[in-house]
Parts: sequence; C-alpha cells; structure tokens
Amino acid sequence: MVFKRSVPLLAVTTLLVLAIIPDIRAAVPTGCVEIESAHKNQYLALGGRYNENRRHVTVSNNRQQWNIVRDGDSYRIRPTRTANELYAAGYTYDSDRRHVFVWELSHPVIQGGWDIQELGNGRYLIRNTHENEFLYSADYPNRGSIFTWRGNINARDDTQFHWRLS
Repeated sequence: MVFKRSVPLLAVTTLLVLAIIPDIRAAVPTGCVEIESAHKNQYLALGGRYNENRRHVTVSNNRQQWNIVRDGDSYRIRPTRTANELYAAGYTYDSDRRHVFVWELSHPVIQGGWDIQELGNGRYLIRNTHENEFLYSADYPNRGSIFTWRGNINARDDTQFHWRLS
C-alpha cells in the first residue's frame, strides 16, 4: 500500500523539480544574432574564399549577422540569408589549431554542429560537437584569425574562447 502512494508522490516531485530547474539551452539566443569576440571586441565575419567550397572566417569591426538554429541537441550557425554553415574543418592549421570555415554549398556538413554554453555576464562558449573543440579568436598568425583549439584548455578562464551573442 505504501508503494502505491509513493509512485504519485514521486511523479509530482519529479514534475516540481523539472519546473524549478531551468533549461540551460533556453538561454542561448537563436535566430538573427551578432557574434562578438569578448577577447577582441570584434565581430565574427566572413573572410575571403579559401577555395570554391569554403570561405575563411575572421573577426572584424564591421558587424555581421548570423543565424543560430537549433538542431536537436546542438546548433547550426549560418551567415544570415544563406544555407551555408560554420564548421570545424577536417584538417588542421597546426598541432593545436583547426581551421574554421563557412561551407559554401547549401547542405549541412557533419562538422557543422555547435554546442553553445552560457557563462554568465552575456558571454558564451561555442564548442564544435564533431571535434569537441572550442571556437576561439586567436592572436597568431594574425589578429583576425579564428580556429578551434585542439588541445586541453580551460575555456571558461580564457577570454579568447568567450563570445557575446546579441
């Protein structure tokens, strides 16, 4: 008899806990946003062509809008008004860094999924779900370089990995 009473109590308790605990992903802005490097106070922007299918990504003083779209447990990040996608390339710049491009063909790429984690104070970490690497604004080889970091890093403590979404 005690068991029959505890099942509804467990269900009610579970519902109360779910109602109290916020969905962390709900804090991530979706739709049209500007993505700003908290390290450089510059905006994520399209760069020149790498080849016919890929475009470099950089940071710039010129604001550029991106579209963040929920895709299951991750997000897709696209330049506004296109189906092109930000992605972490399958090849690397050096032993620590991976190229980040916008795929110019209008179909999804497996490396185009991103996990966006709120840090507080309007800052976010952006992690590529395929490579498990964080997006960051590098100071080398030039101040506008964008990569993912391949090594171990505490991204929460390094502003090169912090982004503002507005």
